Amino acid sequence: MIRKPWTAPLAVWAARDLMRQPGQALLLFCALAAVVALMALVLLIDMALSTACRRLAAQTPAIVVRRVNSGGWAPMPAAEALARIRPVAGVLRPRARVWGVVRGPDGPLTVIGVNEEAGREGRMTFQMPRPGQACVGPGILPPPGVARLPLWGRQPMDFEVIGHFPKNSSMAAHDVVAVHADDARRLLGLTAEQASDLALEVFHEEEVQALVPVLAAAFDWPVQVVTRQEQLVRQQADIARRTGMILVGFAPALLALALVVAALGAEGRRKRGEIGLLKALGWTGGELLQLQLYRGMLVGLPALTAGVACAYGVLFWPGAAWLARWLFDWTGPAPGLYLSVQGAAGGLALSAILAGVPFLAAVFWTGWQAAAGDPSDCIEGGP
Repeated sequence: MIRKPWTAPLAVWAARDLMRQPGQALLLFCALAAVVALMALVLLIDMALSTACRRLAAQTPAIVVRRVNSGGWAPMPAAEALARIRPVAGVLRPRARVWGVVRGPDGPLTVIGVNEEAGREGRMTFQMPRPGQACVGPGILPPPGVARLPLWGRQPMDFEVIGHFPKNSSMAAHDVVAVHADDARRLLGLTAEQASDLALEVFHEEEVQALVPVLAAAFDWPVQVVTRQEQLVRQQADIARRTGMILVGFAPALLALALVVAALGAEGRRKRGEIGLLKALGWTGGELLQLQLYRGMLVGLPALTAGVACAYGVLFWPGAAWLARWLFDWTGPAPGLYLSVQGAAGGLALSAILAGVPFLAAVFWTGWQAAAGDPSDCIEGGP
């Protein structure tokens, strides 16, 4: 009959030994769980945001063309730009877009202009706004009892809020306002013939880099050509910078882990007399090593589990959006974060390894010293 590890006599002995000093065991548990939770928090933030960016990038245009001048961005004549870009081989579905940033009641908002053509093509998942109407993102909440949204651009305008975007679009449309294209042009100071930029698709993703110089040469004015991959790389770099700054702020967690390891070593030295007595009574070195490992696992495994569970709950528990609000400084309701099963498993496992391996190494070293020591030396050097 195979004995289960947690029913082995040494495991029971280790559990009873821990109960002799419950306060010390509890402090060790809390310290290790806190270190794991902080590490998991940073890793999960990075993976969650990276996953969201990759999913959003898959739904963005393959290439965006913007007109630029000495002052930066400039509006482009939509009809002329489309006429110049359509003959380029490999270009699919070129379309002029009207969008920009305006001031809302609580801060900057992104305005996009939609028209009947977008509705016919099925690119919208919300009700088509008419002139004077607007659909808003999940993070934009008009005051209670008021369904009007004032916006200030080149000229102030007031809109009737007729609906909200779906909640599952919050990562992309959190602070977005969709209005009629004519209203968007008035807000942004564009004429009826102008657009903010051009968006297009390609036949093959491998053709994107080859099309960049061709598209730049197709216009008589300077343009900036941005590909989907370039935008994704910039977003990933921004995520890495933000999470790196947070990781630096969690540097005290490394000190806490060092104190945990030091506490384990000090505990092993204090128990030298007890270990020597056990060896004198017939305990072997292997049994003492197993006892120390059982002690470490009885504290470490629950602490690792509690730490990763705490980090996961802080980030992904329904309604727990404070961290997203802190990262992006949103004034309204921040969107929840989502993570794939593979990403969650990888981040949680890595955080458990980063904190668990040093902890178990310290436990093993303490047990190895106890197993290799001479009984008489241990008894003489004991407390």
